[in-house]
Amino acid sequence: MVTVTLPRSGELIGKFKLQPKKVLKVAIPETWMNKVTGVADNGIYVKSDEAITTTVYISYKWSGEAYRVIPAEVLGKRYYALSLYQDKTERERPGQILITATK
Repeated sequence: MVTVTLPRSGELIGKFKLQPKKVLKVAIPETWMNKVTGVADNGIYVKSDEAITTTVYISYKWSGEAYRVIPAEVLGKRYYALSLYQDKTERERPGQILITATK
């Protein structure tokens, strides 16, 4: 079983039963997209009874991005980010890096 919650509001996105070697897609509300610079409490918490792999994919009009979520228990201290400009609209917006604290 996997539970996905939004800790800031305590909102439960859902509890899901995973099947071995199957992909489960869970949509997260767009209102939870980080839109500020600085500290924000926008974390999404994924808890599983067993070891799982979690991947995030975001699609824009002209581009997209994906990343593998690193479990809190194995976080390190040095990371690198390769960032492209985000979707081209009336202006180009710079790429982003999101640093997340677990405590």
